[in-house]
Amino acid sequence: MMECQSCGMPMENPEDHADADVTSEFCHYCIVKGEFVVKDAASMKDHMVEMYMQQMGISRDAAAEKAEAMLKQLRRWQ
Repeated sequence: MMECQSCGMPMENPEDHADADVTSEFCHYCIVKGEFVVKDAASMKDHMVEMYMQQMGISRDAAAEKAEAMLKQLRRWQ
């Protein structure tokens, strides 16, 4: 299973990929109509921190550490 190389979201189904293109390494949340929705790493980190806090019930500091670690693994932010 591929992961989005912008946000790390698992892409299990064709519709999870940008434009339903299974060769795309980015998800349909990160690219809309051929454009990246989030333009910089700092904004992506902020988004990921909020998502991790909400979905995992972890502290802001723990979420920030997790987001930083994830961003370092994703090709878009290297």
